[in-house]
Amino acid sequence: MPTRPRALHLAIAATALGLTAACVDGGGLPPAPTLPPVGTVPSTTASPTTTTAPTTTAAPTTTTAPTTTAAPTTAAPPTSSTGLPPSSGPRVAFVSPADGATVTSPVAIELLAENFEIEAAGLSRPGAGHFHLLVDQPCLPSGQEIPRDTTHIHLGNGQIETSLDLAPGPHTICLQAGDGVHRALPLTDTLSIVVAPST
Repeated sequence: MPTRPRALHLAIAATALGLTAACVDGGGLPPAPTLPPVGTVPSTTASPTTTTAPTTTAAPTTTTAPTTTAAPTTAAPPTSSTGLPPSSGPRVAFVSPADGATVTSPVAIELLAENFEIEAAGLSRPGAGHFHLLVDQPCLPSGQEIPRDTTHIHLGNGQIETSLDLAPGPHTICLQAGDGVHRALPLTDTLSIVVAPST
């Protein structure tokens, strides 16, 4: 039989002693690791995934206030301080009495002029003059000199009010403007009245 080297004997002895000690300390051989059955794939538990739904922001709503349409207004025609409609050009008119009125004598007369200056007689100026009352006489053509008598009454001091003593019955009065030297101007108005008998 061949002789083994001494070192090999020592190694085998040491190995045997180690196994013996392990069996003595642990009560036997160490347990073999547990292996999964053949054909079984070990399972891996994945971390749960949390999915966040996208957030949708609603567009702001703009509320339009209802529009109210105002009804058109109709402006009343302007009137002068006398209550008569104003004119754009020069004119003269009776303020009182009213046309067709029944009055008593003496008859109070009130006159007005618009866009025409009433002044005393004496100077002839454009756009200025004074009043004349023609009782039961027609108005005169422009430029004609106005007579001076009981039926052609001159208000040469620039008066706009006067009174007339008239007989009972119907009368027609012409109001005519004249310039400073009593020439008739084409500014006239006519009034018809009835003077009632005095009692």
